[in-house]
Amino acid sequence: VNESHVNIQKVSKIAIMMERYPNDNINTLNEFKKVFHDLVSYFSFLHTMNIAHCDIKPNNLLYSSKDQTIRVIDFGLATYFSENEMFNERVGTDGFMAPEVDRRKWHRKDLADIYSLGRTLEYYFNRIQFKNENENENENQKKERNHMKKVIKQMCSDNPCDR
Repeated sequence: VNESHVNIQKVSKIAIMMERYPNDNINTLNEFKKVFHDLVSYFSFLHTMNIAHCDIKPNNLLYSSKDQTIRVIDFGLATYFSENEMFNERVGTDGFMAPEVDRRKWHRKDLADIYSLGRTLEYYFNRIQFKNENENENENQKKERNHMKKVIKQMCSDNPCDR
């Protein structure tokens, strides 16, 4: 087996070969900004296709610092949904699951995904070492960082309508 293809899964009669992919740390604000933008764009597109991931969390994301790309994995709980369709099942991972999902309240899966994405981005954001960057940070960079914090906070709102 070629080392770049280490994971083979059989689904019905289809074999899926997955390449080996690193899972590096996101260490700088610039890396985080790119990941932030890429993930928001990715899940926005996914939701326009009426697909909800239903288990967004750091363990389901793989980041490569070499080419600054992030990949979403584990679509085992993903599902199609119709616009404004409501669900009440509890799916996802504790700590990243939207409050309405955790409490089995009626909810929209796309809004629950937004909460989980916000918690995931918050997880990464809180682990970045800003010490050296803050000293060299200009006013625009401070505004960008504060704007991202504000967006993440809104994504993590307990009220789905505020997300």
